[in-house]
Amino acid sequence: MRLYAPDMDEFLGWMDSQGIRYVVLRNAPAFLAGWPVRGGKDDVDMLVDDGALERIGARYGRYSKMQGVKCDLYDRSGSARGAYQGLAYYPPALADLLLDNRERLEGRFWIPQPKPYLLGLIFHIAYHKAERSKIDRLDPAASEGSKYVAELRDLMARAGEAFPLTLTAFHERLKAEGMAVPYRQLAAILVNDFQRHVKSRFLAEVANEPAGEMNLFVIRRIASARGQAKMLLDAIAGEYEILVDKAIPWLTRLKTNRKIRGGKWARGGPPVHAVIVFDRNPITATGDEARPHPFVFNGRQFMKKGLRDRFSKLTGLHTRHNPLHSTDNEAEALGHLNLYFTPEEREALYQRLETIRAEMARAETPA
Repeated sequence: MRLYAPDMDEFLGWMDSQGIRYVVLRNAPAFLAGWPVRGGKDDVDMLVDDGALERIGARYGRYSKMQGVKCDLYDRSGSARGAYQGLAYYPPALADLLLDNRERLEGRFWIPQPKPYLLGLIFHIAYHKAERSKIDRLDPAASEGSKYVAELRDLMARAGEAFPLTLTAFHERLKAEGMAVPYRQLAAILVNDFQRHVKSRFLAEVANEPAGEMNLFVIRRIASARGQAKMLLDAIAGEYEILVDKAIPWLTRLKTNRKIRGGKWARGGPPVHAVIVFDRNPITATGDEARPHPFVFNGRQFMKKGLRDRFSKLTGLHTRHNPLHSTDNEAEALGHLNLYFTPEEREALYQRLETIRAEMARAETPA
């Protein structure tokens, strides 16, 4: 929930008087020198108790941007008013850690204790911001230009922690605590990123960690018009496990045909079928085919070229009439599912993926 607080000290004092637990999530040392200016772009991010936002909104929701300091408030469970991309801002265990382990910063306002503060900050950097944080995926030296470095170093010193300033190291540290980004939250973040044309190698690698690979194919109108949609579906089924094959209504095509990556839709027409697939045994993408496609992790995807050539031979059309397209990897598929599938359909898919991956894990466990 976004609000504008005319007087930050009064606002925070009022929450204390009401028994509302809160923590300022980042930039706390800078706020000792002064709060962001009214009407400015800088904000104060806070986590609050469940059930608090209705009371807070009733008291402070009437103020406009120019009347107060911009505050973004999230609650523990991700209520309708306190969610981030429709879900809780943090996993429950991390949210509880932040709210249950507070301290006053120089007697002014509540912040998490050093270790929870550090974990909350690296969660935000790794998953909400990723490469946009200017923390490098792998190279600590390349992270030095990030605005987060000073605060991270201070927190690490006070928490007795030592790990590289890289997104990958942050992810590993959070995994060790059981506080890495949940799959559904990762999916919601990726939807938001792709809507803004943001593509993250780091988040693609995070999404690639679960066993197998889910991906999304779309069959274009030219294939249906030439009677070859079934040929393509059968060929895909020969390589992958098809989880969903959904005909795309014409209105959805009209709304989304410029939103999925790939371009040059005029040559093959808009998507008419969305096909979600799963590969239990991905093949590592290597060699000349993989080099121009660094975001393709599963080499099985390169079967598309053979299918396009086959389509061209069967129809007599030039190869530029592309009948088939796919997302590069699971992260990209997650980021595009909302174009063709309802929230209920996506939730059913997530549950099915959980079941498949649990079966795979059991099969690998020695008796």
